[in-house]
Amino acid sequence: MHIRIRKEKFGYVLFDRETREHYFVSTQQTIESLSEKGIIGFLKSYYKVSEDLEYSFIFPPTNNLDLSAPVGIYLEISERCNMECRHCYKPTPKKVKALGTRVKKLLLNELACVGVFEIRLCGNEPTASPDFFEICQFIKDLGLYLGVNTNAYFDYTMSRKIIQLNPNFVAVSIDGNETTHDSIRRMGSYKKAVNFLEALSSTKIKRRINTVLSQLTIDKIGYTVQLANDLGTDVSFLPFRPIGRESSMKMDKYLTKESMYKAVSEITELREKYPNVRLLTYFDILDQKVIYHHSMDFNSPCPARKNGFISYYGDFFPCDFLRYLGDKFLCGNVYKNGFWRIWAESRVLKSFQAIEHQKCKECNFYMKKCYGGCVCGSKTSLDSIEDELCFINLL
Repeated sequence: MHIRIRKEKFGYVLFDRETREHYFVSTQQTIESLSEKGIIGFLKSYYKVSEDLEYSFIFPPTNNLDLSAPVGIYLEISERCNMECRHCYKPTPKKVKALGTRVKKLLLNELACVGVFEIRLCGNEPTASPDFFEICQFIKDLGLYLGVNTNAYFDYTMSRKIIQLNPNFVAVSIDGNETTHDSIRRMGSYKKAVNFLEALSSTKIKRRINTVLSQLTIDKIGYTVQLANDLGTDVSFLPFRPIGRESSMKMDKYLTKESMYKAVSEITELREKYPNVRLLTYFDILDQKVIYHHSMDFNSPCPARKNGFISYYGDFFPCDFLRYLGDKFLCGNVYKNGFWRIWAESRVLKSFQAIEHQKCKECNFYMKKCYGGCVCGSKTSLDSIEDELCFINLL
């Protein structure tokens, strides 16, 4: 067990490097000045401390920021993908040079130095990058939490190599049953994804199924949860947004607030049937317990407030969705400007972080069970910060 303790102007951010469990702690107490016994006692207030506990302090560059650095960065390490998914939200790739391995390592080293805790390698398809394993190992050597989002369209050899790598977290894309999944993604892709999850089930690697909720998959929610239960994994149901590359699916397979309500209702019921499967979705306001993707701290206007996305060519956006709008939310290029300068000085980033949900403020669930849906997805699809999938008026 290793807890990283990052100094902030409000106090500290605590991050468990093994489980990803983290807390934002407001305090005037100077924890680093305590004795070892005092520090451990402080950590016991938040974690079930084990005998092998280790901790380390992070002191970011001097700043007056609300949050000195992101909690996590979603990093796109390649422009390559081995699929052409019908629901893909990615814009047409830019004809620009991708960051080389050396530059990626310099970037990762800077992210570690300023206090970023987690790196999530994400799509396109990270495993398609020639330097995938080299970059993964570098992230692990820096002591960062390593997550990988993958479609798992690879063979047994690649599967074993990823398991031997031992990332902290793996998210595998599965959309409904075999027929539905393969019709959206690629023939034969469902079996490969399930085979990889079966292989992961014999390890201690934390894993999750990511499902895009659309009119094609909404009637497969129960199937997906049962599959997750059989494979010992969690599920995240992510609403489909009709953005990205052109596809017939973008015309009529998106959700309405009525169908979102139906989906959340079913997910809420399935939690009773499958108590060992953690089910995540948006507008999760029907359950008595609070279950959400991200803690509510620093979640205004959305979780992009405390995270960030970096493209394969180095552009930084608050969220990958926003890249679809061109340069409107481009905060800078990490190769040209350096990450820290962008995080500390970008006016575009500060403008995004200042966005407020005026309508949501009137809702009793706001910042208690719901953080206003997906601002970035709504902004890109409807040019509105108010998420069209909100079903509060249907209750």
